[in-house]
Amino acid sequence: MLRLNLADNFLEGTIPVSLENYSQLEELDLSYNHLSGAIPEKLAGNLIELNVSENKLSGKIPSSIESCVMLEDLNLNGNFFEGTIPSFKKLRSIRVLNLAHNNLSGQIPKFLGELPLLGYLNLSGNNFDGEVPAEGVFTNASAFSVAGNDKLCGGIKALQLHECPKQRQKTGVHRKVVILASCAALFLLLVVASVCAVIHRRKQKKSGPSLASPLEKKYQRVSYSELVHATGGFSSTNIIGDGKYGTVYKGTLGSDDQVAVKVFKLRQRGANKTFMAEITR
Repeated sequence: MLRLNLADNFLEGTIPVSLENYSQLEELDLSYNHLSGAIPEKLAGNLIELNVSENKLSGKIPSSIESCVMLEDLNLNGNFFEGTIPSFKKLRSIRVLNLAHNNLSGQIPKFLGELPLLGYLNLSGNNFDGEVPAEGVFTNASAFSVAGNDKLCGGIKALQLHECPKQRQKTGVHRKVVILASCAALFLLLVVASVCAVIHRRKQKKSGPSLASPLEKKYQRVSYSELVHATGGFSSTNIIGDGKYGTVYKGTLGSDDQVAVKVFKLRQRGANKTFMAEITR
């Protein structure tokens, strides 16, 4: 059997799954009945035309329709299908696609504009949102309809839809980079300032009188680059303690002097007071 036309009757119930057994079936028309339920997951693989419009079918449009690679005309108009449009990328022979007057939602897939033979597309009367593609069938206003989808934007000028909001993701990323860079600078300054309070005293040779300040007599001056080198670039393998306000790294200054370097967590409330308490001990 190549064609089965049961359109415009009073048929009720669900579409029988046994239809998949008619492997040679090319045209199936069940339109204008009272059929309910979902479209069977498996359909005859040689279908060229499938029309189940104006019924009471519901559920999601099965992605298995994509396996009907010979399909040229698919009409699901006037039902209660919901969810998003599944992938129809393999329907390279499709010429007519009517999904109008259902409860479909989500964005209109861009792959619909990439189907080479698609000459008529009807998505009207659904709940689609987002930007209307502007390639393929979407370049010809007389070849497609998206009427009745109030949340759509963009598309070709003939649609007279409002412009889509400009994405500001890049600006947001730029701001984050600036903030992180500022925090990093403060972090480095605090590391240099706090090292005097946490490093162990190095052995000093006795020397003559000096005009150095009390702090310079008590602690050795250490540069930030020396600290980076001593701790292996503040490597996690050198962490010997991690608390609420800071992290302590072990390191080696010079050839054998062992030190502990505490890095305060600036973003943690109370870290500044802890730092002041450390250096005044």
